[in-house]
Order: sequence, then C-alpha cells, then structure tokens
Amino acid sequence: MQNEYLNEVRLTFESVTLKVQESFSHLSEKQLNWKPKPHEWSIAQCIDHVMTINKLYLPQLIEIGDKIYTPRFWHKIPFIDQLWGNLIRKSVDPSNTKKSKTPTLFNPAISDSRTSILKEFQKHQKELLTVLDRTAGLDHQKIKVSSPASSLVTLSLENCWKILALHEERHFNQAKKIMDMSKFPKSFQRFA
Repeated sequence: MQNEYLNEVRLTFESVTLKVQESFSHLSEKQLNWKPKPHEWSIAQCIDHVMTINKLYLPQLIEIGDKIYTPRFWHKIPFIDQLWGNLIRKSVDPSNTKKSKTPTLFNPAISDSRTSILKEFQKHQKELLTVLDRTAGLDHQKIKVSSPASSLVTLSLENCWKILALHEERHFNQAKKIMDMSKFPKSFQRFA
C-alpha cells in the first residue's frame, strides 16, 4: 500500500485530539490562559499555535488533494526537501526538549482565549484529517510543499505530514507540562 506512514500520522492526529479533550476540557478560562511567565505560552496558546501552523499549510494541502497544486521553483532542486525535512523533524520531535524560537508568523494569534478553543481544535482536527485522506493516493515523495515562513524551505508531502503530526504531539506535551506545574491554578470555576 502506498503511503503506509499515513496510518501513524492519522493515529497521532486522533490521539492528540483525544488527549487535548481529556486533559483540558475540565479547565476554566483562567486555567487555559494561565502563563508560567509573561513571555511564555499558556495551554490555550499552545493549542492555538498548533492550529495556526496547520492552517498556514492547509491551502497548499487542499490544492494538492484537489490536484490543482502548482509546484514552485524551489521544489525542483533535488535533495533540498530531504535536508529541510530532516532538520525540521528533529526540531519538532517531542523527544527534543530544547526550546526553539518560533517565527513570528507561527506565533499564536491569541493572548487570552475562550474555553471554546477546545471545540475549535476538535473541528480543526476533523478538517485536517479530511485533507489528509484526500492526499492519501498521491506520491508523497514526489510532491513538494513550501513552508509558509519561507518559500526556500521545501518539504516532501510525506515530511510535511510527519512534521505536522510531531509538532502537535510536541505542543500537547508542552501544554500538559504547564498544567502539571506547581504554580498552576488548581481551583477553577468553569465559564460557559
């Protein structure tokens, strides 16, 4: 079967969706927006950051699924996608605990969130899985995508999907660590 790796990517997306709901759905707005330090992200911002990046890739992924995607100039340069793919995969891998600077384009769009961020994330994940399914039968090594941060950063479609999945897992772990901090507000009052 072509693109068997997609089963693992799908499982990661589904698992992160479930873990986000199970871990954070009982939290209040105050808890979702609590930051360990003013310049650090809250749980809601971790979730929003994941959606921000995914949404920046979605237009290309939708065009690929619709078979109307036009490759860019940089996509024709051999091996550049492997170089970037390996580099980015290592940087977003959940086992990599080093903090990395996030390009401004990828910063969360919110500072304070509503508790509805969890429902928005669930809806977003369904859309992402639909797009994933629409690309399933294509040649994921041959098709290249560009990073929204720079057209010079070229990835194979396979690396793109793997990176998005790893990235989600990494930021779920980050959000979970925030909740597990000793200073995290324990008492809560749920807002509608």
